[in-house]
Amino acid sequence: MRTSHIIRGEEWLPSTPKHLLLFKAFGWQPPQYAHLSLILNPDKSKLSKRQGDVAVEDYLAKGYLPEALVNYVALLGWNPGTEQEIFSMSELLKEFSFDKIHKAGAVFDVKKLDWMNSEYIKKLPAQEFKELALPYLQKRLGNNLSDKVDVDKIMALEQQRIDRLDKIGEGLEFLFVNELNYDKNLLAWKKSTLEKAGECLGLVLAELEKYQDWSKENLEKDLLELIKTNELSNGDVLWPLRVALTGQEKSPTPFEVAEILGKEKTLGRIKKAIAQI
Repeated sequence: MRTSHIIRGEEWLPSTPKHLLLFKAFGWQPPQYAHLSLILNPDKSKLSKRQGDVAVEDYLAKGYLPEALVNYVALLGWNPGTEQEIFSMSELLKEFSFDKIHKAGAVFDVKKLDWMNSEYIKKLPAQEFKELALPYLQKRLGNNLSDKVDVDKIMALEQQRIDRLDKIGEGLEFLFVNELNYDKNLLAWKKSTLEKAGECLGLVLAELEKYQDWSKENLEKDLLELIKTNELSNGDVLWPLRVALTGQEKSPTPFEVAEILGKEKTLGRIKKAIAQI
């Protein structure tokens, strides 16, 4: 037998004496054993399929990056004694040691994994992210993903927002329809009124109709200046603009949405919103 080390879960501890006796009986040199604490569900029960995915393949299929999974699992029951949480493989190899493994079971926190995965996604080179994420976007949007859609702009937007690759395009259906259907009352910001929303959208429309350089940076700079000049709040202007462009309460910023929609479609949606009021 050439096995030098066996690392396994603590549930095998009771069987270890028997295994050592078997090695002795066969005249083999026994390996060194290390037993790790169990990975637990949030309710402290043993991790199982009954409460979620347990296979690595399941997480990879959802768009978790391998590097993020390795990083996260390495920190389950082990800590280098610092505040660092993001580790490259070379850093893990350098820092890992058995004397820093915890004896108590570690809870598998999907929210923490999602956060860590989002950090890895953000750091990907743009082209690599596009190659990884495009199959998920194609699966979600199907025929809606046409040549008329600026995929690169969607990728740039989503890379900073999603925590799993399979979430790309989630909630972005408004980009691929010609007409939005929403309750006009949604245009009013908090305790404001529809009339106020209409006035603010009119100011935005007049400003954007003059635009030549259509980019989110310019849109954000000039619209924030418009808000300041007219002594309005961001909510007074940006909320009805967001709803007019997306028909939703939650979305990327209206500057990002307007850039992807383009000038013609953006102005058209603002005009339609004003006409509803």
